[in-house]
Amino acid sequence: MKYLLSVLAVLAGIGITLSVEAKPFVEEQDEVTESVVLFSQDKSKVSVDGIKKLRSLSKGKVEITGFASSEGDAAYNLALSKRRADAIHLIMGGPAIVNYVGEETASTPVDSKDRKVVIRVTTTELAYSPIFVVDGILQGVVSHQLYNVIPVR
Repeated sequence: MKYLLSVLAVLAGIGITLSVEAKPFVEEQDEVTESVVLFSQDKSKVSVDGIKKLRSLSKGKVEITGFASSEGDAAYNLALSKRRADAIHLIMGGPAIVNYVGEETASTPVDSKDRKVVIRVTTTELAYSPIFVVDGILQGVVSHQLYNVIPVR
């Protein structure tokens, strides 16, 4: 690799035209973290463990979805899942997409794990490509080993 780069530097220095296909300078990489906070039957109060879990979440684009088990009336369960999602949103603060689905996805028979709120946090990290072009000059990690610049014509 070093040899190839040395040859490229020499060719560029004597005026031979090089065609370089450089990657974009910045690439976005999304990471999605999903957390679940469980609730007691017919409750929308967040437990101490739930609060600790919420505080440990990273910052990013937040989507909160409230759920309920299939016990009781469907309209009541929809309202309960909304109260649960709103309680989580209140604790987390900041902007978020808040959804609530009631018992739509609930298990049959009744499962206590359906009494939950799912929090999805999407963080976007910028990954810098090692080689890029600025004003017709190839730069990056490699070029720093060879005079810091390689002209591209």
